[in-house]
Amino acid sequence: MDDLKKPEVFAAYYEKVYRELYYFALHTLKNPQDAEDAVSETVTDAFAAVEKLRDNEKFRAWIFQILSNKCRRKLKEYTQKDEYWKEDGGEKW
Repeated sequence: MDDLKKPEVFAAYYEKVYRELYYFALHTLKNPQDAEDAVSETVTDAFAAVEKLRDNEKFRAWIFQILSNKCRRKLKEYTQKDEYWKEDGGEKW
C-alpha cells in the first residue's frame, strides 16, 4: 500500500482526479476562480488529514467528499452574503 503521507505519493493520487475535482467545483460554484480556490483548499485539507484515510482505494471518494462539503459551505456563504446585501438595500456603504 502506498504511503499517502509522502507528498510525491499524494501528488500522484491527486493528479489522477484533479480534472474531475475542478469540473465538479466549477459545475457547483459556477465560477472558475471559486472552483480553483475550492480545489486548492480541498487538497490542502486532504493532505493535512490524510492519516484519517484508512484505504487508499477510497481516495477518490474521500477527496470528493471533502470538496463537496467545501462547495456546500461556499454556497451557504454566497447565500448569506446575498441576504446581507438585500437587507442593506444593496448598498456597500
